[in-house]
Amino acid sequence: MPKIECEKPADPNLDYLIPTPEIAKLLGCNQNFVKELIDVGMLVSLKFGRIHRIRKNSLNKFLEQFDGQDLVALVNIKKIAHQEAG
Repeated sequence: MPKIECEKPADPNLDYLIPTPEIAKLLGCNQNFVKELIDVGMLVSLKFGRIHRIRKNSLNKFLEQFDGQDLVALVNIKKIAHQEAG
């Protein structure tokens, strides 16, 4: 099956969708951690069946909001809070 590539718009100010593997590369983490960020609500995504895509603008907002913070610790705190609430 041929790989479908999504071309980025020529205008860098335009929004576009980024697949989770590319998000993982950009963040320097694995895809499972990107999924955890989505699951705890820290990173907003669009979901198409089982496939998540993140808007470029959503990624930039995420980076601004959590700049300089320990994301692993924040994810763990949110997981614990979710477990205690459920």
